[in-house]
Amino acid sequence: MRAPPRMQNFFELFADAARRHAARIAIELQRRDSLDQLTYDRLRDMAERTAAWLAMIGIQAGDRCAILSDNDGHWCAAYLGILRRGAVAVPLDTAYKATQVETLLRDSGARVMFTSAKYLETVTTAAGFAPESQPPNANHPTATSRPC
Repeated sequence: MRAPPRMQNFFELFADAARRHAARIAIELQRRDSLDQLTYDRLRDMAERTAAWLAMIGIQAGDRCAILSDNDGHWCAAYLGILRRGAVAVPLDTAYKATQVETLLRDSGARVMFTSAKYLETVTTAAGFAPESQPPNANHPTATSRPC
């Protein structure tokens, strides 16, 4: 008897869409005076680079990686990169105070935290230290690789 075909995970489905629609806009964000757009190809590249960085710092499948950032292309790239690595994304509400973030980091066992400059003070207060390392893209949210 043949085994049923393996279902694709979310990242694999996204990557398939990115291959088919590389030049199309995947994310569009209206700013006060501009419109930010990311193509599927660019978003996939950002996610792949994030996954490679996670591998470089030792993140394994099943490890938890927190995200505290506004919803934008960088948030999506972090999320997709985490999934690409086989890790578990732990999105946090941007309205959380440092004490709430601290509790969620401890309870989730997150090994990495992705954040943007806007939430860096909350994250450093919650985690009790300053960020150590940066992901491979200077435009990407800040990340820390010390245990949270």
